[in-house]
Parts: sequence; C-alpha cells; structure tokens
Amino acid sequence: MTRTSSIFSGVLVLLFVVVFAGFFMWVRTIPSGEIFSGDGAVYSKLAENIVTTHGYTWDGKPFFEREPGMSVFLAGVYAIFGMQNATAVFVIQALLHLFAVVVFCRVIRSTMG
Repeated sequence: MTRTSSIFSGVLVLLFVVVFAGFFMWVRTIPSGEIFSGDGAVYSKLAENIVTTHGYTWDGKPFFEREPGMSVFLAGVYAIFGMQNATAVFVIQALLHLFAVVVFCRVIRSTMG
C-alpha cells in the first residue's frame, strides 16, 4: 500500500466516522414517535406485518401500492433487533452506505490508475 493510498484510506475512514457520529447524534434528537413518518411509516407498518406473519398486508388485505424491498429489509432488522428499532435500522443503513462508498472508490481507483 503506497503512502498516498494510506492517506486516502485514512481520510475516508475519518470522514465516515465524522458523518456517522453527526448523523447518529441527530437521529437521537428525534422523538421516538416521529422517527418513521410519511413513507417510512408505511414501510415500517408493512415490515411489522411481515414479521408478525400477517404477510405483506395492510389491514389484513394484500398491499400492492409499494414495492416490498424496503419493507423486507426492515422486517429483517426488526426480526433480529426488535420492532421499531430505529437505531439498528440507521446503523445498518450507514454500514451499507459505507460499503457502497468503498466499492465506488475502489472501482474509480482501478479505472483511473
């Protein structure tokens, strides 16, 4: 690993830590009832229904207005960490974003030389 590569990696890690810490502090200031609102509330309710074995339903009826991707993701998080666990959701999403940034940077570095 070259010196430039080490510095670049260090800056990326530092940037992620700073952004993650700021985001985490911001999330902790939101009242618990307001974490999931708007579309997020719909995804969360559908995820709860998936976990409680009611399926991808709304008021007991199959739901076709939204794609199931986010609700299935949330259902997995809820099944492991508990219902409405916003902290777990945000941490896992942050780690997935970090992974995407690392992959993006590696692709750019390999194509740019």
